[in-house]
Amino acid sequence: MWVYLPLVFPPARVVSREVPIGVRAYGIDNTATVPGELLAWQLTATGDWWAQIRLTLHNRNQRGALETELWAPGAAVRPR
Repeated sequence: MWVYLPLVFPPARVVSREVPIGVRAYGIDNTATVPGELLAWQLTATGDWWAQIRLTLHNRNQRGALETELWAPGAAVRPR
């Protein structure tokens, strides 16, 4: 699956000069679309589908990585 991270981790602000360069370089890149593995689908009581996915999150400079499993709204994932 492709996972559109802005729908999983919505940015609280637009990157600006107020955010230190170190934070922008070493923080998780929540603006990317990344590959992931679909594990399961779950229907919510409000009729929305959520995907359980396994993926690797990278920081902006690509030097750090975090493997994780999480739930994401169905709109955030699409087939590869």
